[in-house]
Amino acid sequence: MLEKEFKFKIENKDEIIRKLFSLNFNDLGENKQEDIYFDTEDLKLFNQGKALRIRKEGKHFYLTYKNKVIRKRPKIRKELTIRLNERQLRVMIEILNELGYNESLKIIKKRREFEKGKIKVAIDEVEGLGNFLEVEYESEKDAKELLSNLGLKIKNAIGLTYAEMLKI
Repeated sequence: MLEKEFKFKIENKDEIIRKLFSLNFNDLGENKQEDIYFDTEDLKLFNQGKALRIRKEGKHFYLTYKNKVIRKRPKIRKELTIRLNERQLRVMIEILNELGYNESLKIIKKRREFEKGKIKVAIDEVEGLGNFLEVEYESEKDAKELLSNLGLKIKNAIGLTYAEMLKI
């Protein structure tokens, strides 16, 4: 699957939430996410612009592989995800370790999600980085219309991942 998203650093989180409600977005709630990135000692995946992570979200675990970015604004790249139970998680971490992939970075964030049609919006409070807005979409036209309604300009979109921001 292709991940297509715009990402923005934001200071006006409450104002954006009010605008999302006025645009009839559904509030899907807030949760804590812990992302553990795995890589080789020499950061082979990171240096190639790829990512391999395990996400803990409540009692759920997800293994995700992200290929290198095809385009920066909007950020587009191939993403593959599978849900794991606790037993599968322990085995997967052991397999990754045996293959030479160890924990290289942990990102903790509070995420509040909204949805309308085929547009998903996340407001993230990322430890060590601040507040961000992510807009995932299928139709770029719909995403651009939303950004305009939120007062955001595409030229201000961030092409970096949270991992890249924390490692720089």
